[in-house]
Amino acid sequence: ALSYEEQDTILKQMASGLNTPLTSSMGRLFDAVAALTGIRSAIDYDGQAAIELEMTAHLQGTPTHSDRYQFGVDVTAEGHVVRIAPVLDAVLQDVVEGIPRSRIAIEFHAAVARITCDVCVLISRDTGLSTIALSGGVFQNRLLLHAVSERLRAAGFRVLTHIALPPNDACVSLGQAVAAAHQQ
Repeated sequence: ALSYEEQDTILKQMASGLNTPLTSSMGRLFDAVAALTGIRSAIDYDGQAAIELEMTAHLQGTPTHSDRYQFGVDVTAEGHVVRIAPVLDAVLQDVVEGIPRSRIAIEFHAAVARITCDVCVLISRDTGLSTIALSGGVFQNRLLLHAVSERLRAAGFRVLTHIALPPNDACVSLGQAVAAAHQQ
């Protein structure tokens, strides 16, 4: 786990905005939780921290349906903005309290599954869409893919997942190319 000084440094960086660029990448969130819990703070390859966080979560079983960690959601003119600070605060609190890494990891996965479904429900209310495609590198995480798919189906959504191609960035690029071709 991180020392008090390391935790304090991270909190100060977050408060000041120093070296904390905005991102929409779930991978960076998984990296952050892996670092905060002491699972992996430096990586040798892309996705390493997220993979190790998933493997640590597997030690606990399947994602729970608890509300231990909460995200915030703001509705703005531009859309729905997910706030991660409440989850990171709760993770840090659990680290300080000595909660096992596997419990933190599984609860974090459950929270990500829950917020993903919650945001899909909000967007569906706004748009009427009821089909969800789960794509992107984060859905290489089998634990998360299963938990999100299960929640979305229970909420009445049709869920599309990858079969022939991987969900990572290469396939996202292929999807963007297909979308661009249909716009011409």
